[in-house]
Parts: sequence; structure tokens; C-alpha cells
Amino acid sequence: MPKRKLACTLSACLAILAALPAVGGASPVTSSGGGAIFFETPKITQVKCVKRCATSKRVQGGSTVRIAGRSLGKVTEATFYGSTGSADDVKTKVTILDAGRARVRVPRKAVTGPIRVLTSEAVASPPTSLVILPPLPPEVLASKSHVFPVRGKHDFGGAGAAFGSGRAGHSHQGHDVFAACGTPLVAARGGTVQTKKYQSAAGNYLVIDGDGTGVDYAYMHLAEPSPFEAGDKVVTGQRIGSVGDTGDAVGCHLHFEMWTAPGWYEGGRPFDPLRALRAWDSWS
Repeated sequence: MPKRKLACTLSACLAILAALPAVGGASPVTSSGGGAIFFETPKITQVKCVKRCATSKRVQGGSTVRIAGRSLGKVTEATFYGSTGSADDVKTKVTILDAGRARVRVPRKAVTGPIRVLTSEAVASPPTSLVILPPLPPEVLASKSHVFPVRGKHDFGGAGAAFGSGRAGHSHQGHDVFAACGTPLVAARGGTVQTKKYQSAAGNYLVIDGDGTGVDYAYMHLAEPSPFEAGDKVVTGQRIGSVGDTGDAVGCHLHFEMWTAPGWYEGGRPFDPLRALRAWDSWS
């Protein structure tokens, strides 16, 4: 049986092409003549901090980064994604170096999260896994040894939020401070990050060994993993994450613990942090 030949008019063929999905990383954009023009989708393969870098050469607000990748020649804009929701996403212009490289100044308001670039034809790259470390906030109180960790509207909850309240098989080892998910969290006391992990009960959590205090400070249920890693130095008042409800949490809140020397699960013991929290809150 003879094979049939498929034929179409020029306009019909262009319409068929325009309806096909993008192939090989290209994105179709319909032209005014009814056809389809294909633009390469940009892709970032490397982000390197080159100026005003944070610890361990990671990026913070105010840093300058050089991005490398594919099809960057028509990139005009970069978006730095923040924490939960879009309220703290920040956009900025991009300086093109060549088709495979560009330079971006990280906005000082950038919080933490991936970066995505956009071309003049509104074709966006996939987001990276880049982590941004925020700059020191203006509310750092030089005259005080501590800062209240929740930087937004909050409350101290009811009896169930208190230290020592009943939990399944154990008692509450900290105090819960309730605030909207995404509310900034800062280090109540600067020091060295001891632990950063995820645990089914605590969710995303961070433990900081407070400089000169002999006390460890634990922050739990963060909305996303903190941008800091174990061994990083953190300054009092520096943002470490956002209020969340990860792990075994009912409602958005910070579960905050304080441990005596020698520290968190190192032979120390937790103690009620509420008196300290209220004092720091009054200073703010």
C-alpha cells in the first residue's frame, strides 16, 4: 500500500509549529505574521560571589555575583526569591558580559532563596538553588547583649506554649512565640552555628552557641532551612530565617529554647526562656 504524503499550506504549517511544545530548551513566541519565533531559554549553571561576600564566599544582600550559563545574552532582569510567599521577592537589573556570563548586584533587601533570570522576550530560566544571606538589619542594638528574635507582630501564646507544658511522652523544652508564617527571625545572640538540620518534630531548626554566654539558643519550625551552616559565625540581630510551621507544629510559630553549658544535648539542660524573651521584647 503506497504511503500517503502529508502536506500543509505555509500558514497552516506555521500554526502547527507554534502549537508544538518547546524543544531543546527553546521557548516559542508567536510573531505578528502568525508564525513562531523560538528564543533559547536561559539557564544559570554557576553563581559566584565576587564582591562583598558573606561567610564561606556565600552571597548576601549588597554582594556582587557573576552568573555563568547558557543563552544569557538577552537577559535583562533577575529575581531573587525570598521566603514563604512572594512579598519578599526582589527584582533587579542584570549587566550582560557576554552570551554566557552576566553580573548582578544583589539588592540589599534580598532575603534567602534561589535566583531566576528573565530575557527581554519574557523567557525565564529555571530557578537556581542559590542561597542568599541577608545583611545586618538596622535594628541591631549595639547597646544590648540580645535582640528579640521575632521581628514582627507576635504573641507568647497560652498555657500550652509555655516551658514545661505537657507533650506526648515528654514536656515542652522551650517557649512558643506565635507570628505569621514568613515573619523574619534573627539571632537573639550572635555566636557560632552549632547545628542546622531538619527533624520530624522540630522541622527546620538551627542551634547557635552564644558567644561568651555559655548558653545555646535553638530556633525551631523555620519556614525553610536557614541560609547558615554549621560553623558559620552569626552576629546578634542577623536574620537567620523565617517563622514557619514545619515539622510537628500547630500554627505558625517559633519554638525557642535556651540551654545551659556545656550546651544543647551536650550535657546541658534546657531552662525557661520566657523571662529573657520578655526582657528582649521590651528593649526592641
